[in-house]
Amino acid sequence: MFWVSPARPMPGYGKPWEPPTDVYETDASLVVQMEAAGLAPEDINVAVEGDSLVIWGRRREMRAPGHKIYYQTGINYGHFLVRLHLPVVIDPDGAMATYEKGFLTVTLPKRSPEVAQTRRIQVSVSS
Repeated sequence: MFWVSPARPMPGYGKPWEPPTDVYETDASLVVQMEAAGLAPEDINVAVEGDSLVIWGRRREMRAPGHKIYYQTGINYGHFLVRLHLPVVIDPDGAMATYEKGFLTVTLPKRSPEVAQTRRIQVSVSS
């Protein structure tokens, strides 16, 4: 899903974690690929805010209830937030986000920078 609402840190949840993310450019687009194993697509939000791409959401706790003794933990649960500066001008209207085999892939088509238009401005004489 591709949302246009701004991402804000979730109050009361502490600092969000950041999933590993790759960003690369092709001839036609900028591609962001994020490791998203265990995330439900409905828990992932993506937005373009100015010259940034923001991905936020949460990974729900999957641990079974009951008493356990953990010897190692490395899986992040809870809210995550990734904010990336976009190094090229993109067309947000053509952006697509897909989730497959535990990876979120956001494809942002590149757009040529706006060409400055030349316009003659009439100079008037004030009285």
